[in-house]
Amino acid sequence: MIEIVKAEEKYFEYLCTTQNNTLLYHSKFDSEYAIIKDIQSTKNFISTQNLSFVALCDNNPVGAVVGESVLEPSGRTSPFAHLRNIWVDKDYRHKGIAQMLIETFESEAKIKGCKYVDLHVDVQNDSALNFWNKQNYNTYQERKRRLI
Repeated sequence: MIEIVKAEEKYFEYLCTTQNNTLLYHSKFDSEYAIIKDIQSTKNFISTQNLSFVALCDNNPVGAVVGESVLEPSGRTSPFAHLRNIWVDKDYRHKGIAQMLIETFESEAKIKGCKYVDLHVDVQNDSALNFWNKQNYNTYQERKRRLI
């Protein structure tokens, strides 16, 4: 049975690992991603993210979502939530855990007064693009980059 709980300090090591797993995965699409070597800075970052949850199976973490609410956005008209990272361990994928994490994240964001969820997806990451499309997320903006 899967249980979704609020991220607490006892899960920070797992959250740091998932963050680095995500960065490692994304580095194949974009060389600007780098593994975080300073675990303390990652712990500090995660501890400030007020919309972070862990999926547990038999009290062991098997997935996580990390994000924050932005209640006073600069240049935007509505408060929103930013989903920074979602991860499910390989052995637990395709079992609805990511969906459970997203539903919890969105529900808590709504309670905090957020009007929408914002996230970034690499344009070369077809599996992520397909996943978010299935979750009814829409593309609303494109970002451009030029190396200098």
